[in-house]
Amino acid sequence: MPESGRLVHNQDMAKKFQIATQTLMLLAALGFGWLNFWQLFEQDAFWLVRAGEEILEAGRIPSLESWTHTVDGKPWTHFQWLSSVFFHFAHSWAGGLEGLVWLRSILTVILFLLIGGLIRRCAGYRPERQWIQLMWFFPWFYLMNWLRMQLRPDFFGLIFFAIVLLLQMRADFSSRRIRSVTLGVLLLWANFHAGTVVFGIAVFVASVVFSPSSTSWVSRLLWVSAGILSWFATPVHIKILEVARIAAKIQNNPDLQPFHWNLLLYSEGGWTYSLLFVFLIFAGVGVFVNGLRGDARLSGAYRSSLFVLSLIGLMLILFFERIRAIPYLTLFALPLAVTGCDWMMDRLAIGKRQILLYASALIVGGIFWGWMIPDQKKINLPLGASVSPQWMPVESAKFVKENKPLGQLYNHFNFGGYLIYALREYPVFHDGRETPFVELDRARREAMATPEKWDRFLRGYNVNVVIDRLPQGGEENALFAKFYPSSDWARVYSDFVSTVYLRRIDEHYELIKQYGKTGGMPKTTNNRPNLSEQEIKDLIRQAEEEIRRRNTK
Repeated sequence: MPESGRLVHNQDMAKKFQIATQTLMLLAALGFGWLNFWQLFEQDAFWLVRAGEEILEAGRIPSLESWTHTVDGKPWTHFQWLSSVFFHFAHSWAGGLEGLVWLRSILTVILFLLIGGLIRRCAGYRPERQWIQLMWFFPWFYLMNWLRMQLRPDFFGLIFFAIVLLLQMRADFSSRRIRSVTLGVLLLWANFHAGTVVFGIAVFVASVVFSPSSTSWVSRLLWVSAGILSWFATPVHIKILEVARIAAKIQNNPDLQPFHWNLLLYSEGGWTYSLLFVFLIFAGVGVFVNGLRGDARLSGAYRSSLFVLSLIGLMLILFFERIRAIPYLTLFALPLAVTGCDWMMDRLAIGKRQILLYASALIVGGIFWGWMIPDQKKINLPLGASVSPQWMPVESAKFVKENKPLGQLYNHFNFGGYLIYALREYPVFHDGRETPFVELDRARREAMATPEKWDRFLRGYNVNVVIDRLPQGGEENALFAKFYPSSDWARVYSDFVSTVYLRRIDEHYELIKQYGKTGGMPKTTNNRPNLSEQEIKDLIRQAEEEIRRRNTK
């Protein structure tokens, strides 16, 4: 075949590969959107809907707390205000909370389309390679992050971070237009979630500093200053520093817990954290190829190996202190991992070994898609556009709303966001916003040392109504019996998610008489059968034996 004919043939093949790769990317992104179509369980989503509603009604961002009876009137900085407006729009569009489930899936599709763009950008411009990289890194990223891909404001942060990474990889990033667009993304990001925009600012600053253009240092300094100031270009402005200071004191939040090696054995997170360390090996190869060998396949912030290693090191430190940092770590390292993988494939794809390479790619991809993802879905939430009755006190809130007991409310921390949305007649005790409750949480944990301290603590806040958590297992029944003795409290409603206690006061006499006859037995079930008294005793015995067995190891 003449050279010109071979060139046309190769161009035609390349075009076909590109179309096939784009189709695969779109179908895979839609598939991950479907995998993330879980029932709504994220506690923050509910109060964000109400916050968005009140922002639009009042025409301003609230600065004082008004949903609790414990810290009412104290300063509260809503540094995620624009996210709450979007949550409210999704809620209004669908006529209810179902819209939030759809919003999560839509955001998932957008994120994976952007991730696909990063993968294709870093896959060596070989169309026949890009589908392999997509087949590997799409499910790899999902498996590392599905525990963190919840409907929270930082989901918007992930999307903005991916956009910033794509923009700074452009060859014309030194142009004023591209830098202005990137700066605009940072400004939006700061208003969607000011707590995470610092990652994007760091990449933007590094991209400006390490740009190979002839831009003067005065101009670069101005761009760097604008990028840093974008953190404060929100209605909360300098208050974000106070939020960061208070957030550093937060304790006992499982989502902000330090990483520990036992998590590698945790059924819901083992794959997540085990895969991370293998992923970082590929990223390390990418750093070696991209910078240390002088073979710069990436651009922008990735030009400096020192910056890349410093930011990955910082994110690793944050990961070991706050495991919620894992999505930002994996997203920033993704272009490096793809570059490292592509370089290794270059070394292996010689002669007949190329067939073995593609066969290995199919096997690895088959393992990811055919086994690991379905295995993760076994322990995930059910699919559906509804509120999860396994996580939220849906029926307990209905009971309190219908019967209107007297007194202030104490609620489990995880229930606060839902009750702010669904039980507006009763100010909550605390909720997932955390920063207003740092001192309150410390006092609460101290009060739980003894039943006597706990009783004085609740009386100090005039608490006569309790909606507490009732996880599976009998040991919790024993715990409630300790802190809510039947002489002072009556259990008037219980399912396998939550329980309602009323203090024995004259105003509750009729409610207790009507609903307190079950002696603390669960009255309704959510996907589980009723337990007899003997079954509860057996569960308590089994829990005690398990504790003794662990203590003897």
